[in-house]
Amino acid sequence: MSGGSGESLNDRVECLKDGVFYFETVIFKVEDTLFRVPKRGLNVAGTPFETMFSLPPSDSGCIDGSSDENPIVLEGSEAITKANFRAFLGAIYNFTDKFPKTYEGLIGALQLATMWEFSELRNNLIQKASPLVQSKDIHDRILVARLCKVKQWLFDAYKTLVLEKTHVDFRKLQSKGIDIQTILELLLIRDETGSLIGCPERPVYCSQCWGSMVRTEEMSNLQTDASHKINALFASEFAHMQ
Repeated sequence: MSGGSGESLNDRVECLKDGVFYFETVIFKVEDTLFRVPKRGLNVAGTPFETMFSLPPSDSGCIDGSSDENPIVLEGSEAITKANFRAFLGAIYNFTDKFPKTYEGLIGALQLATMWEFSELRNNLIQKASPLVQSKDIHDRILVARLCKVKQWLFDAYKTLVLEKTHVDFRKLQSKGIDIQTILELLLIRDETGSLIGCPERPVYCSQCWGSMVRTEEMSNLQTDASHKINALFASEFAHMQ
């Protein structure tokens, strides 16, 4: 280190910028909050940020995101909130104390990672969020799977409903936001796979004696049949998910 006010040799020599530890920052505005972060973490090939950062300066010469007065404004979706963006940044920069850990934080970050096509980050968030999603009520599992376009979460929720041993209150599902078309299709699969086996009016099980009547092989066949029917009936919905 050097001090003093005199000009040194280093002042007259053009310095190189380190390829790792010389961060170019960018400023975003989300709702009423400014975020200033290294551009490098967001400049990922195939994402909207790659295109955004390649745009030329405006006619006035200003570069969006270069100052607090001229931030890049992120808006246009209900998912773009300052809470979700903060969680997304914590995940993408992998800050130990800022990486989202709560259900709300993980799902918020996942929504943005999905929207902005950060595939590697999305897969990481899905892995971390899956145990929390599985602990939620079935209607919440369906809704969050659709929100974040996670095929496996949705498939597992549908299969749970189809193979549920006890009575399923589909009216409650409808009141929680599950559309009637989905409910009817699940009822159809549930009926076709005989999830109420053993009762006279149902050729397969009775919910009261499920455990004692179903052998391992029979249960395996039932699950396989249910899986095939779910994949076939919901193929168009799954096609838009990952």
